[in-house]
Amino acid sequence: MGQRGLLEELTERTGCLYLSDLHLEKNHDAVKKAVSQIGKGTYPAQEWKDAFEYITGRRAAGTEEEIRRLF
Repeated sequence: MGQRGLLEELTERTGCLYLSDLHLEKNHDAVKKAVSQIGKGTYPAQEWKDAFEYITGRRAAGTEEEIRRLF
């Protein structure tokens, strides 16, 4: 059984039923709060990049910390 990914954790922490619900504007504040609650170094920068791009539809680059601030 594989480790739960960042998107799955964000979905759970925000109370969203589906990953796609993370896109919804009404959930943006919950996503920001969830991001702040996840410990640094829990997920690699590439996973943060992928999650940011999936949720926002915008491109991202940088370190984990830089990408977390973009949320």
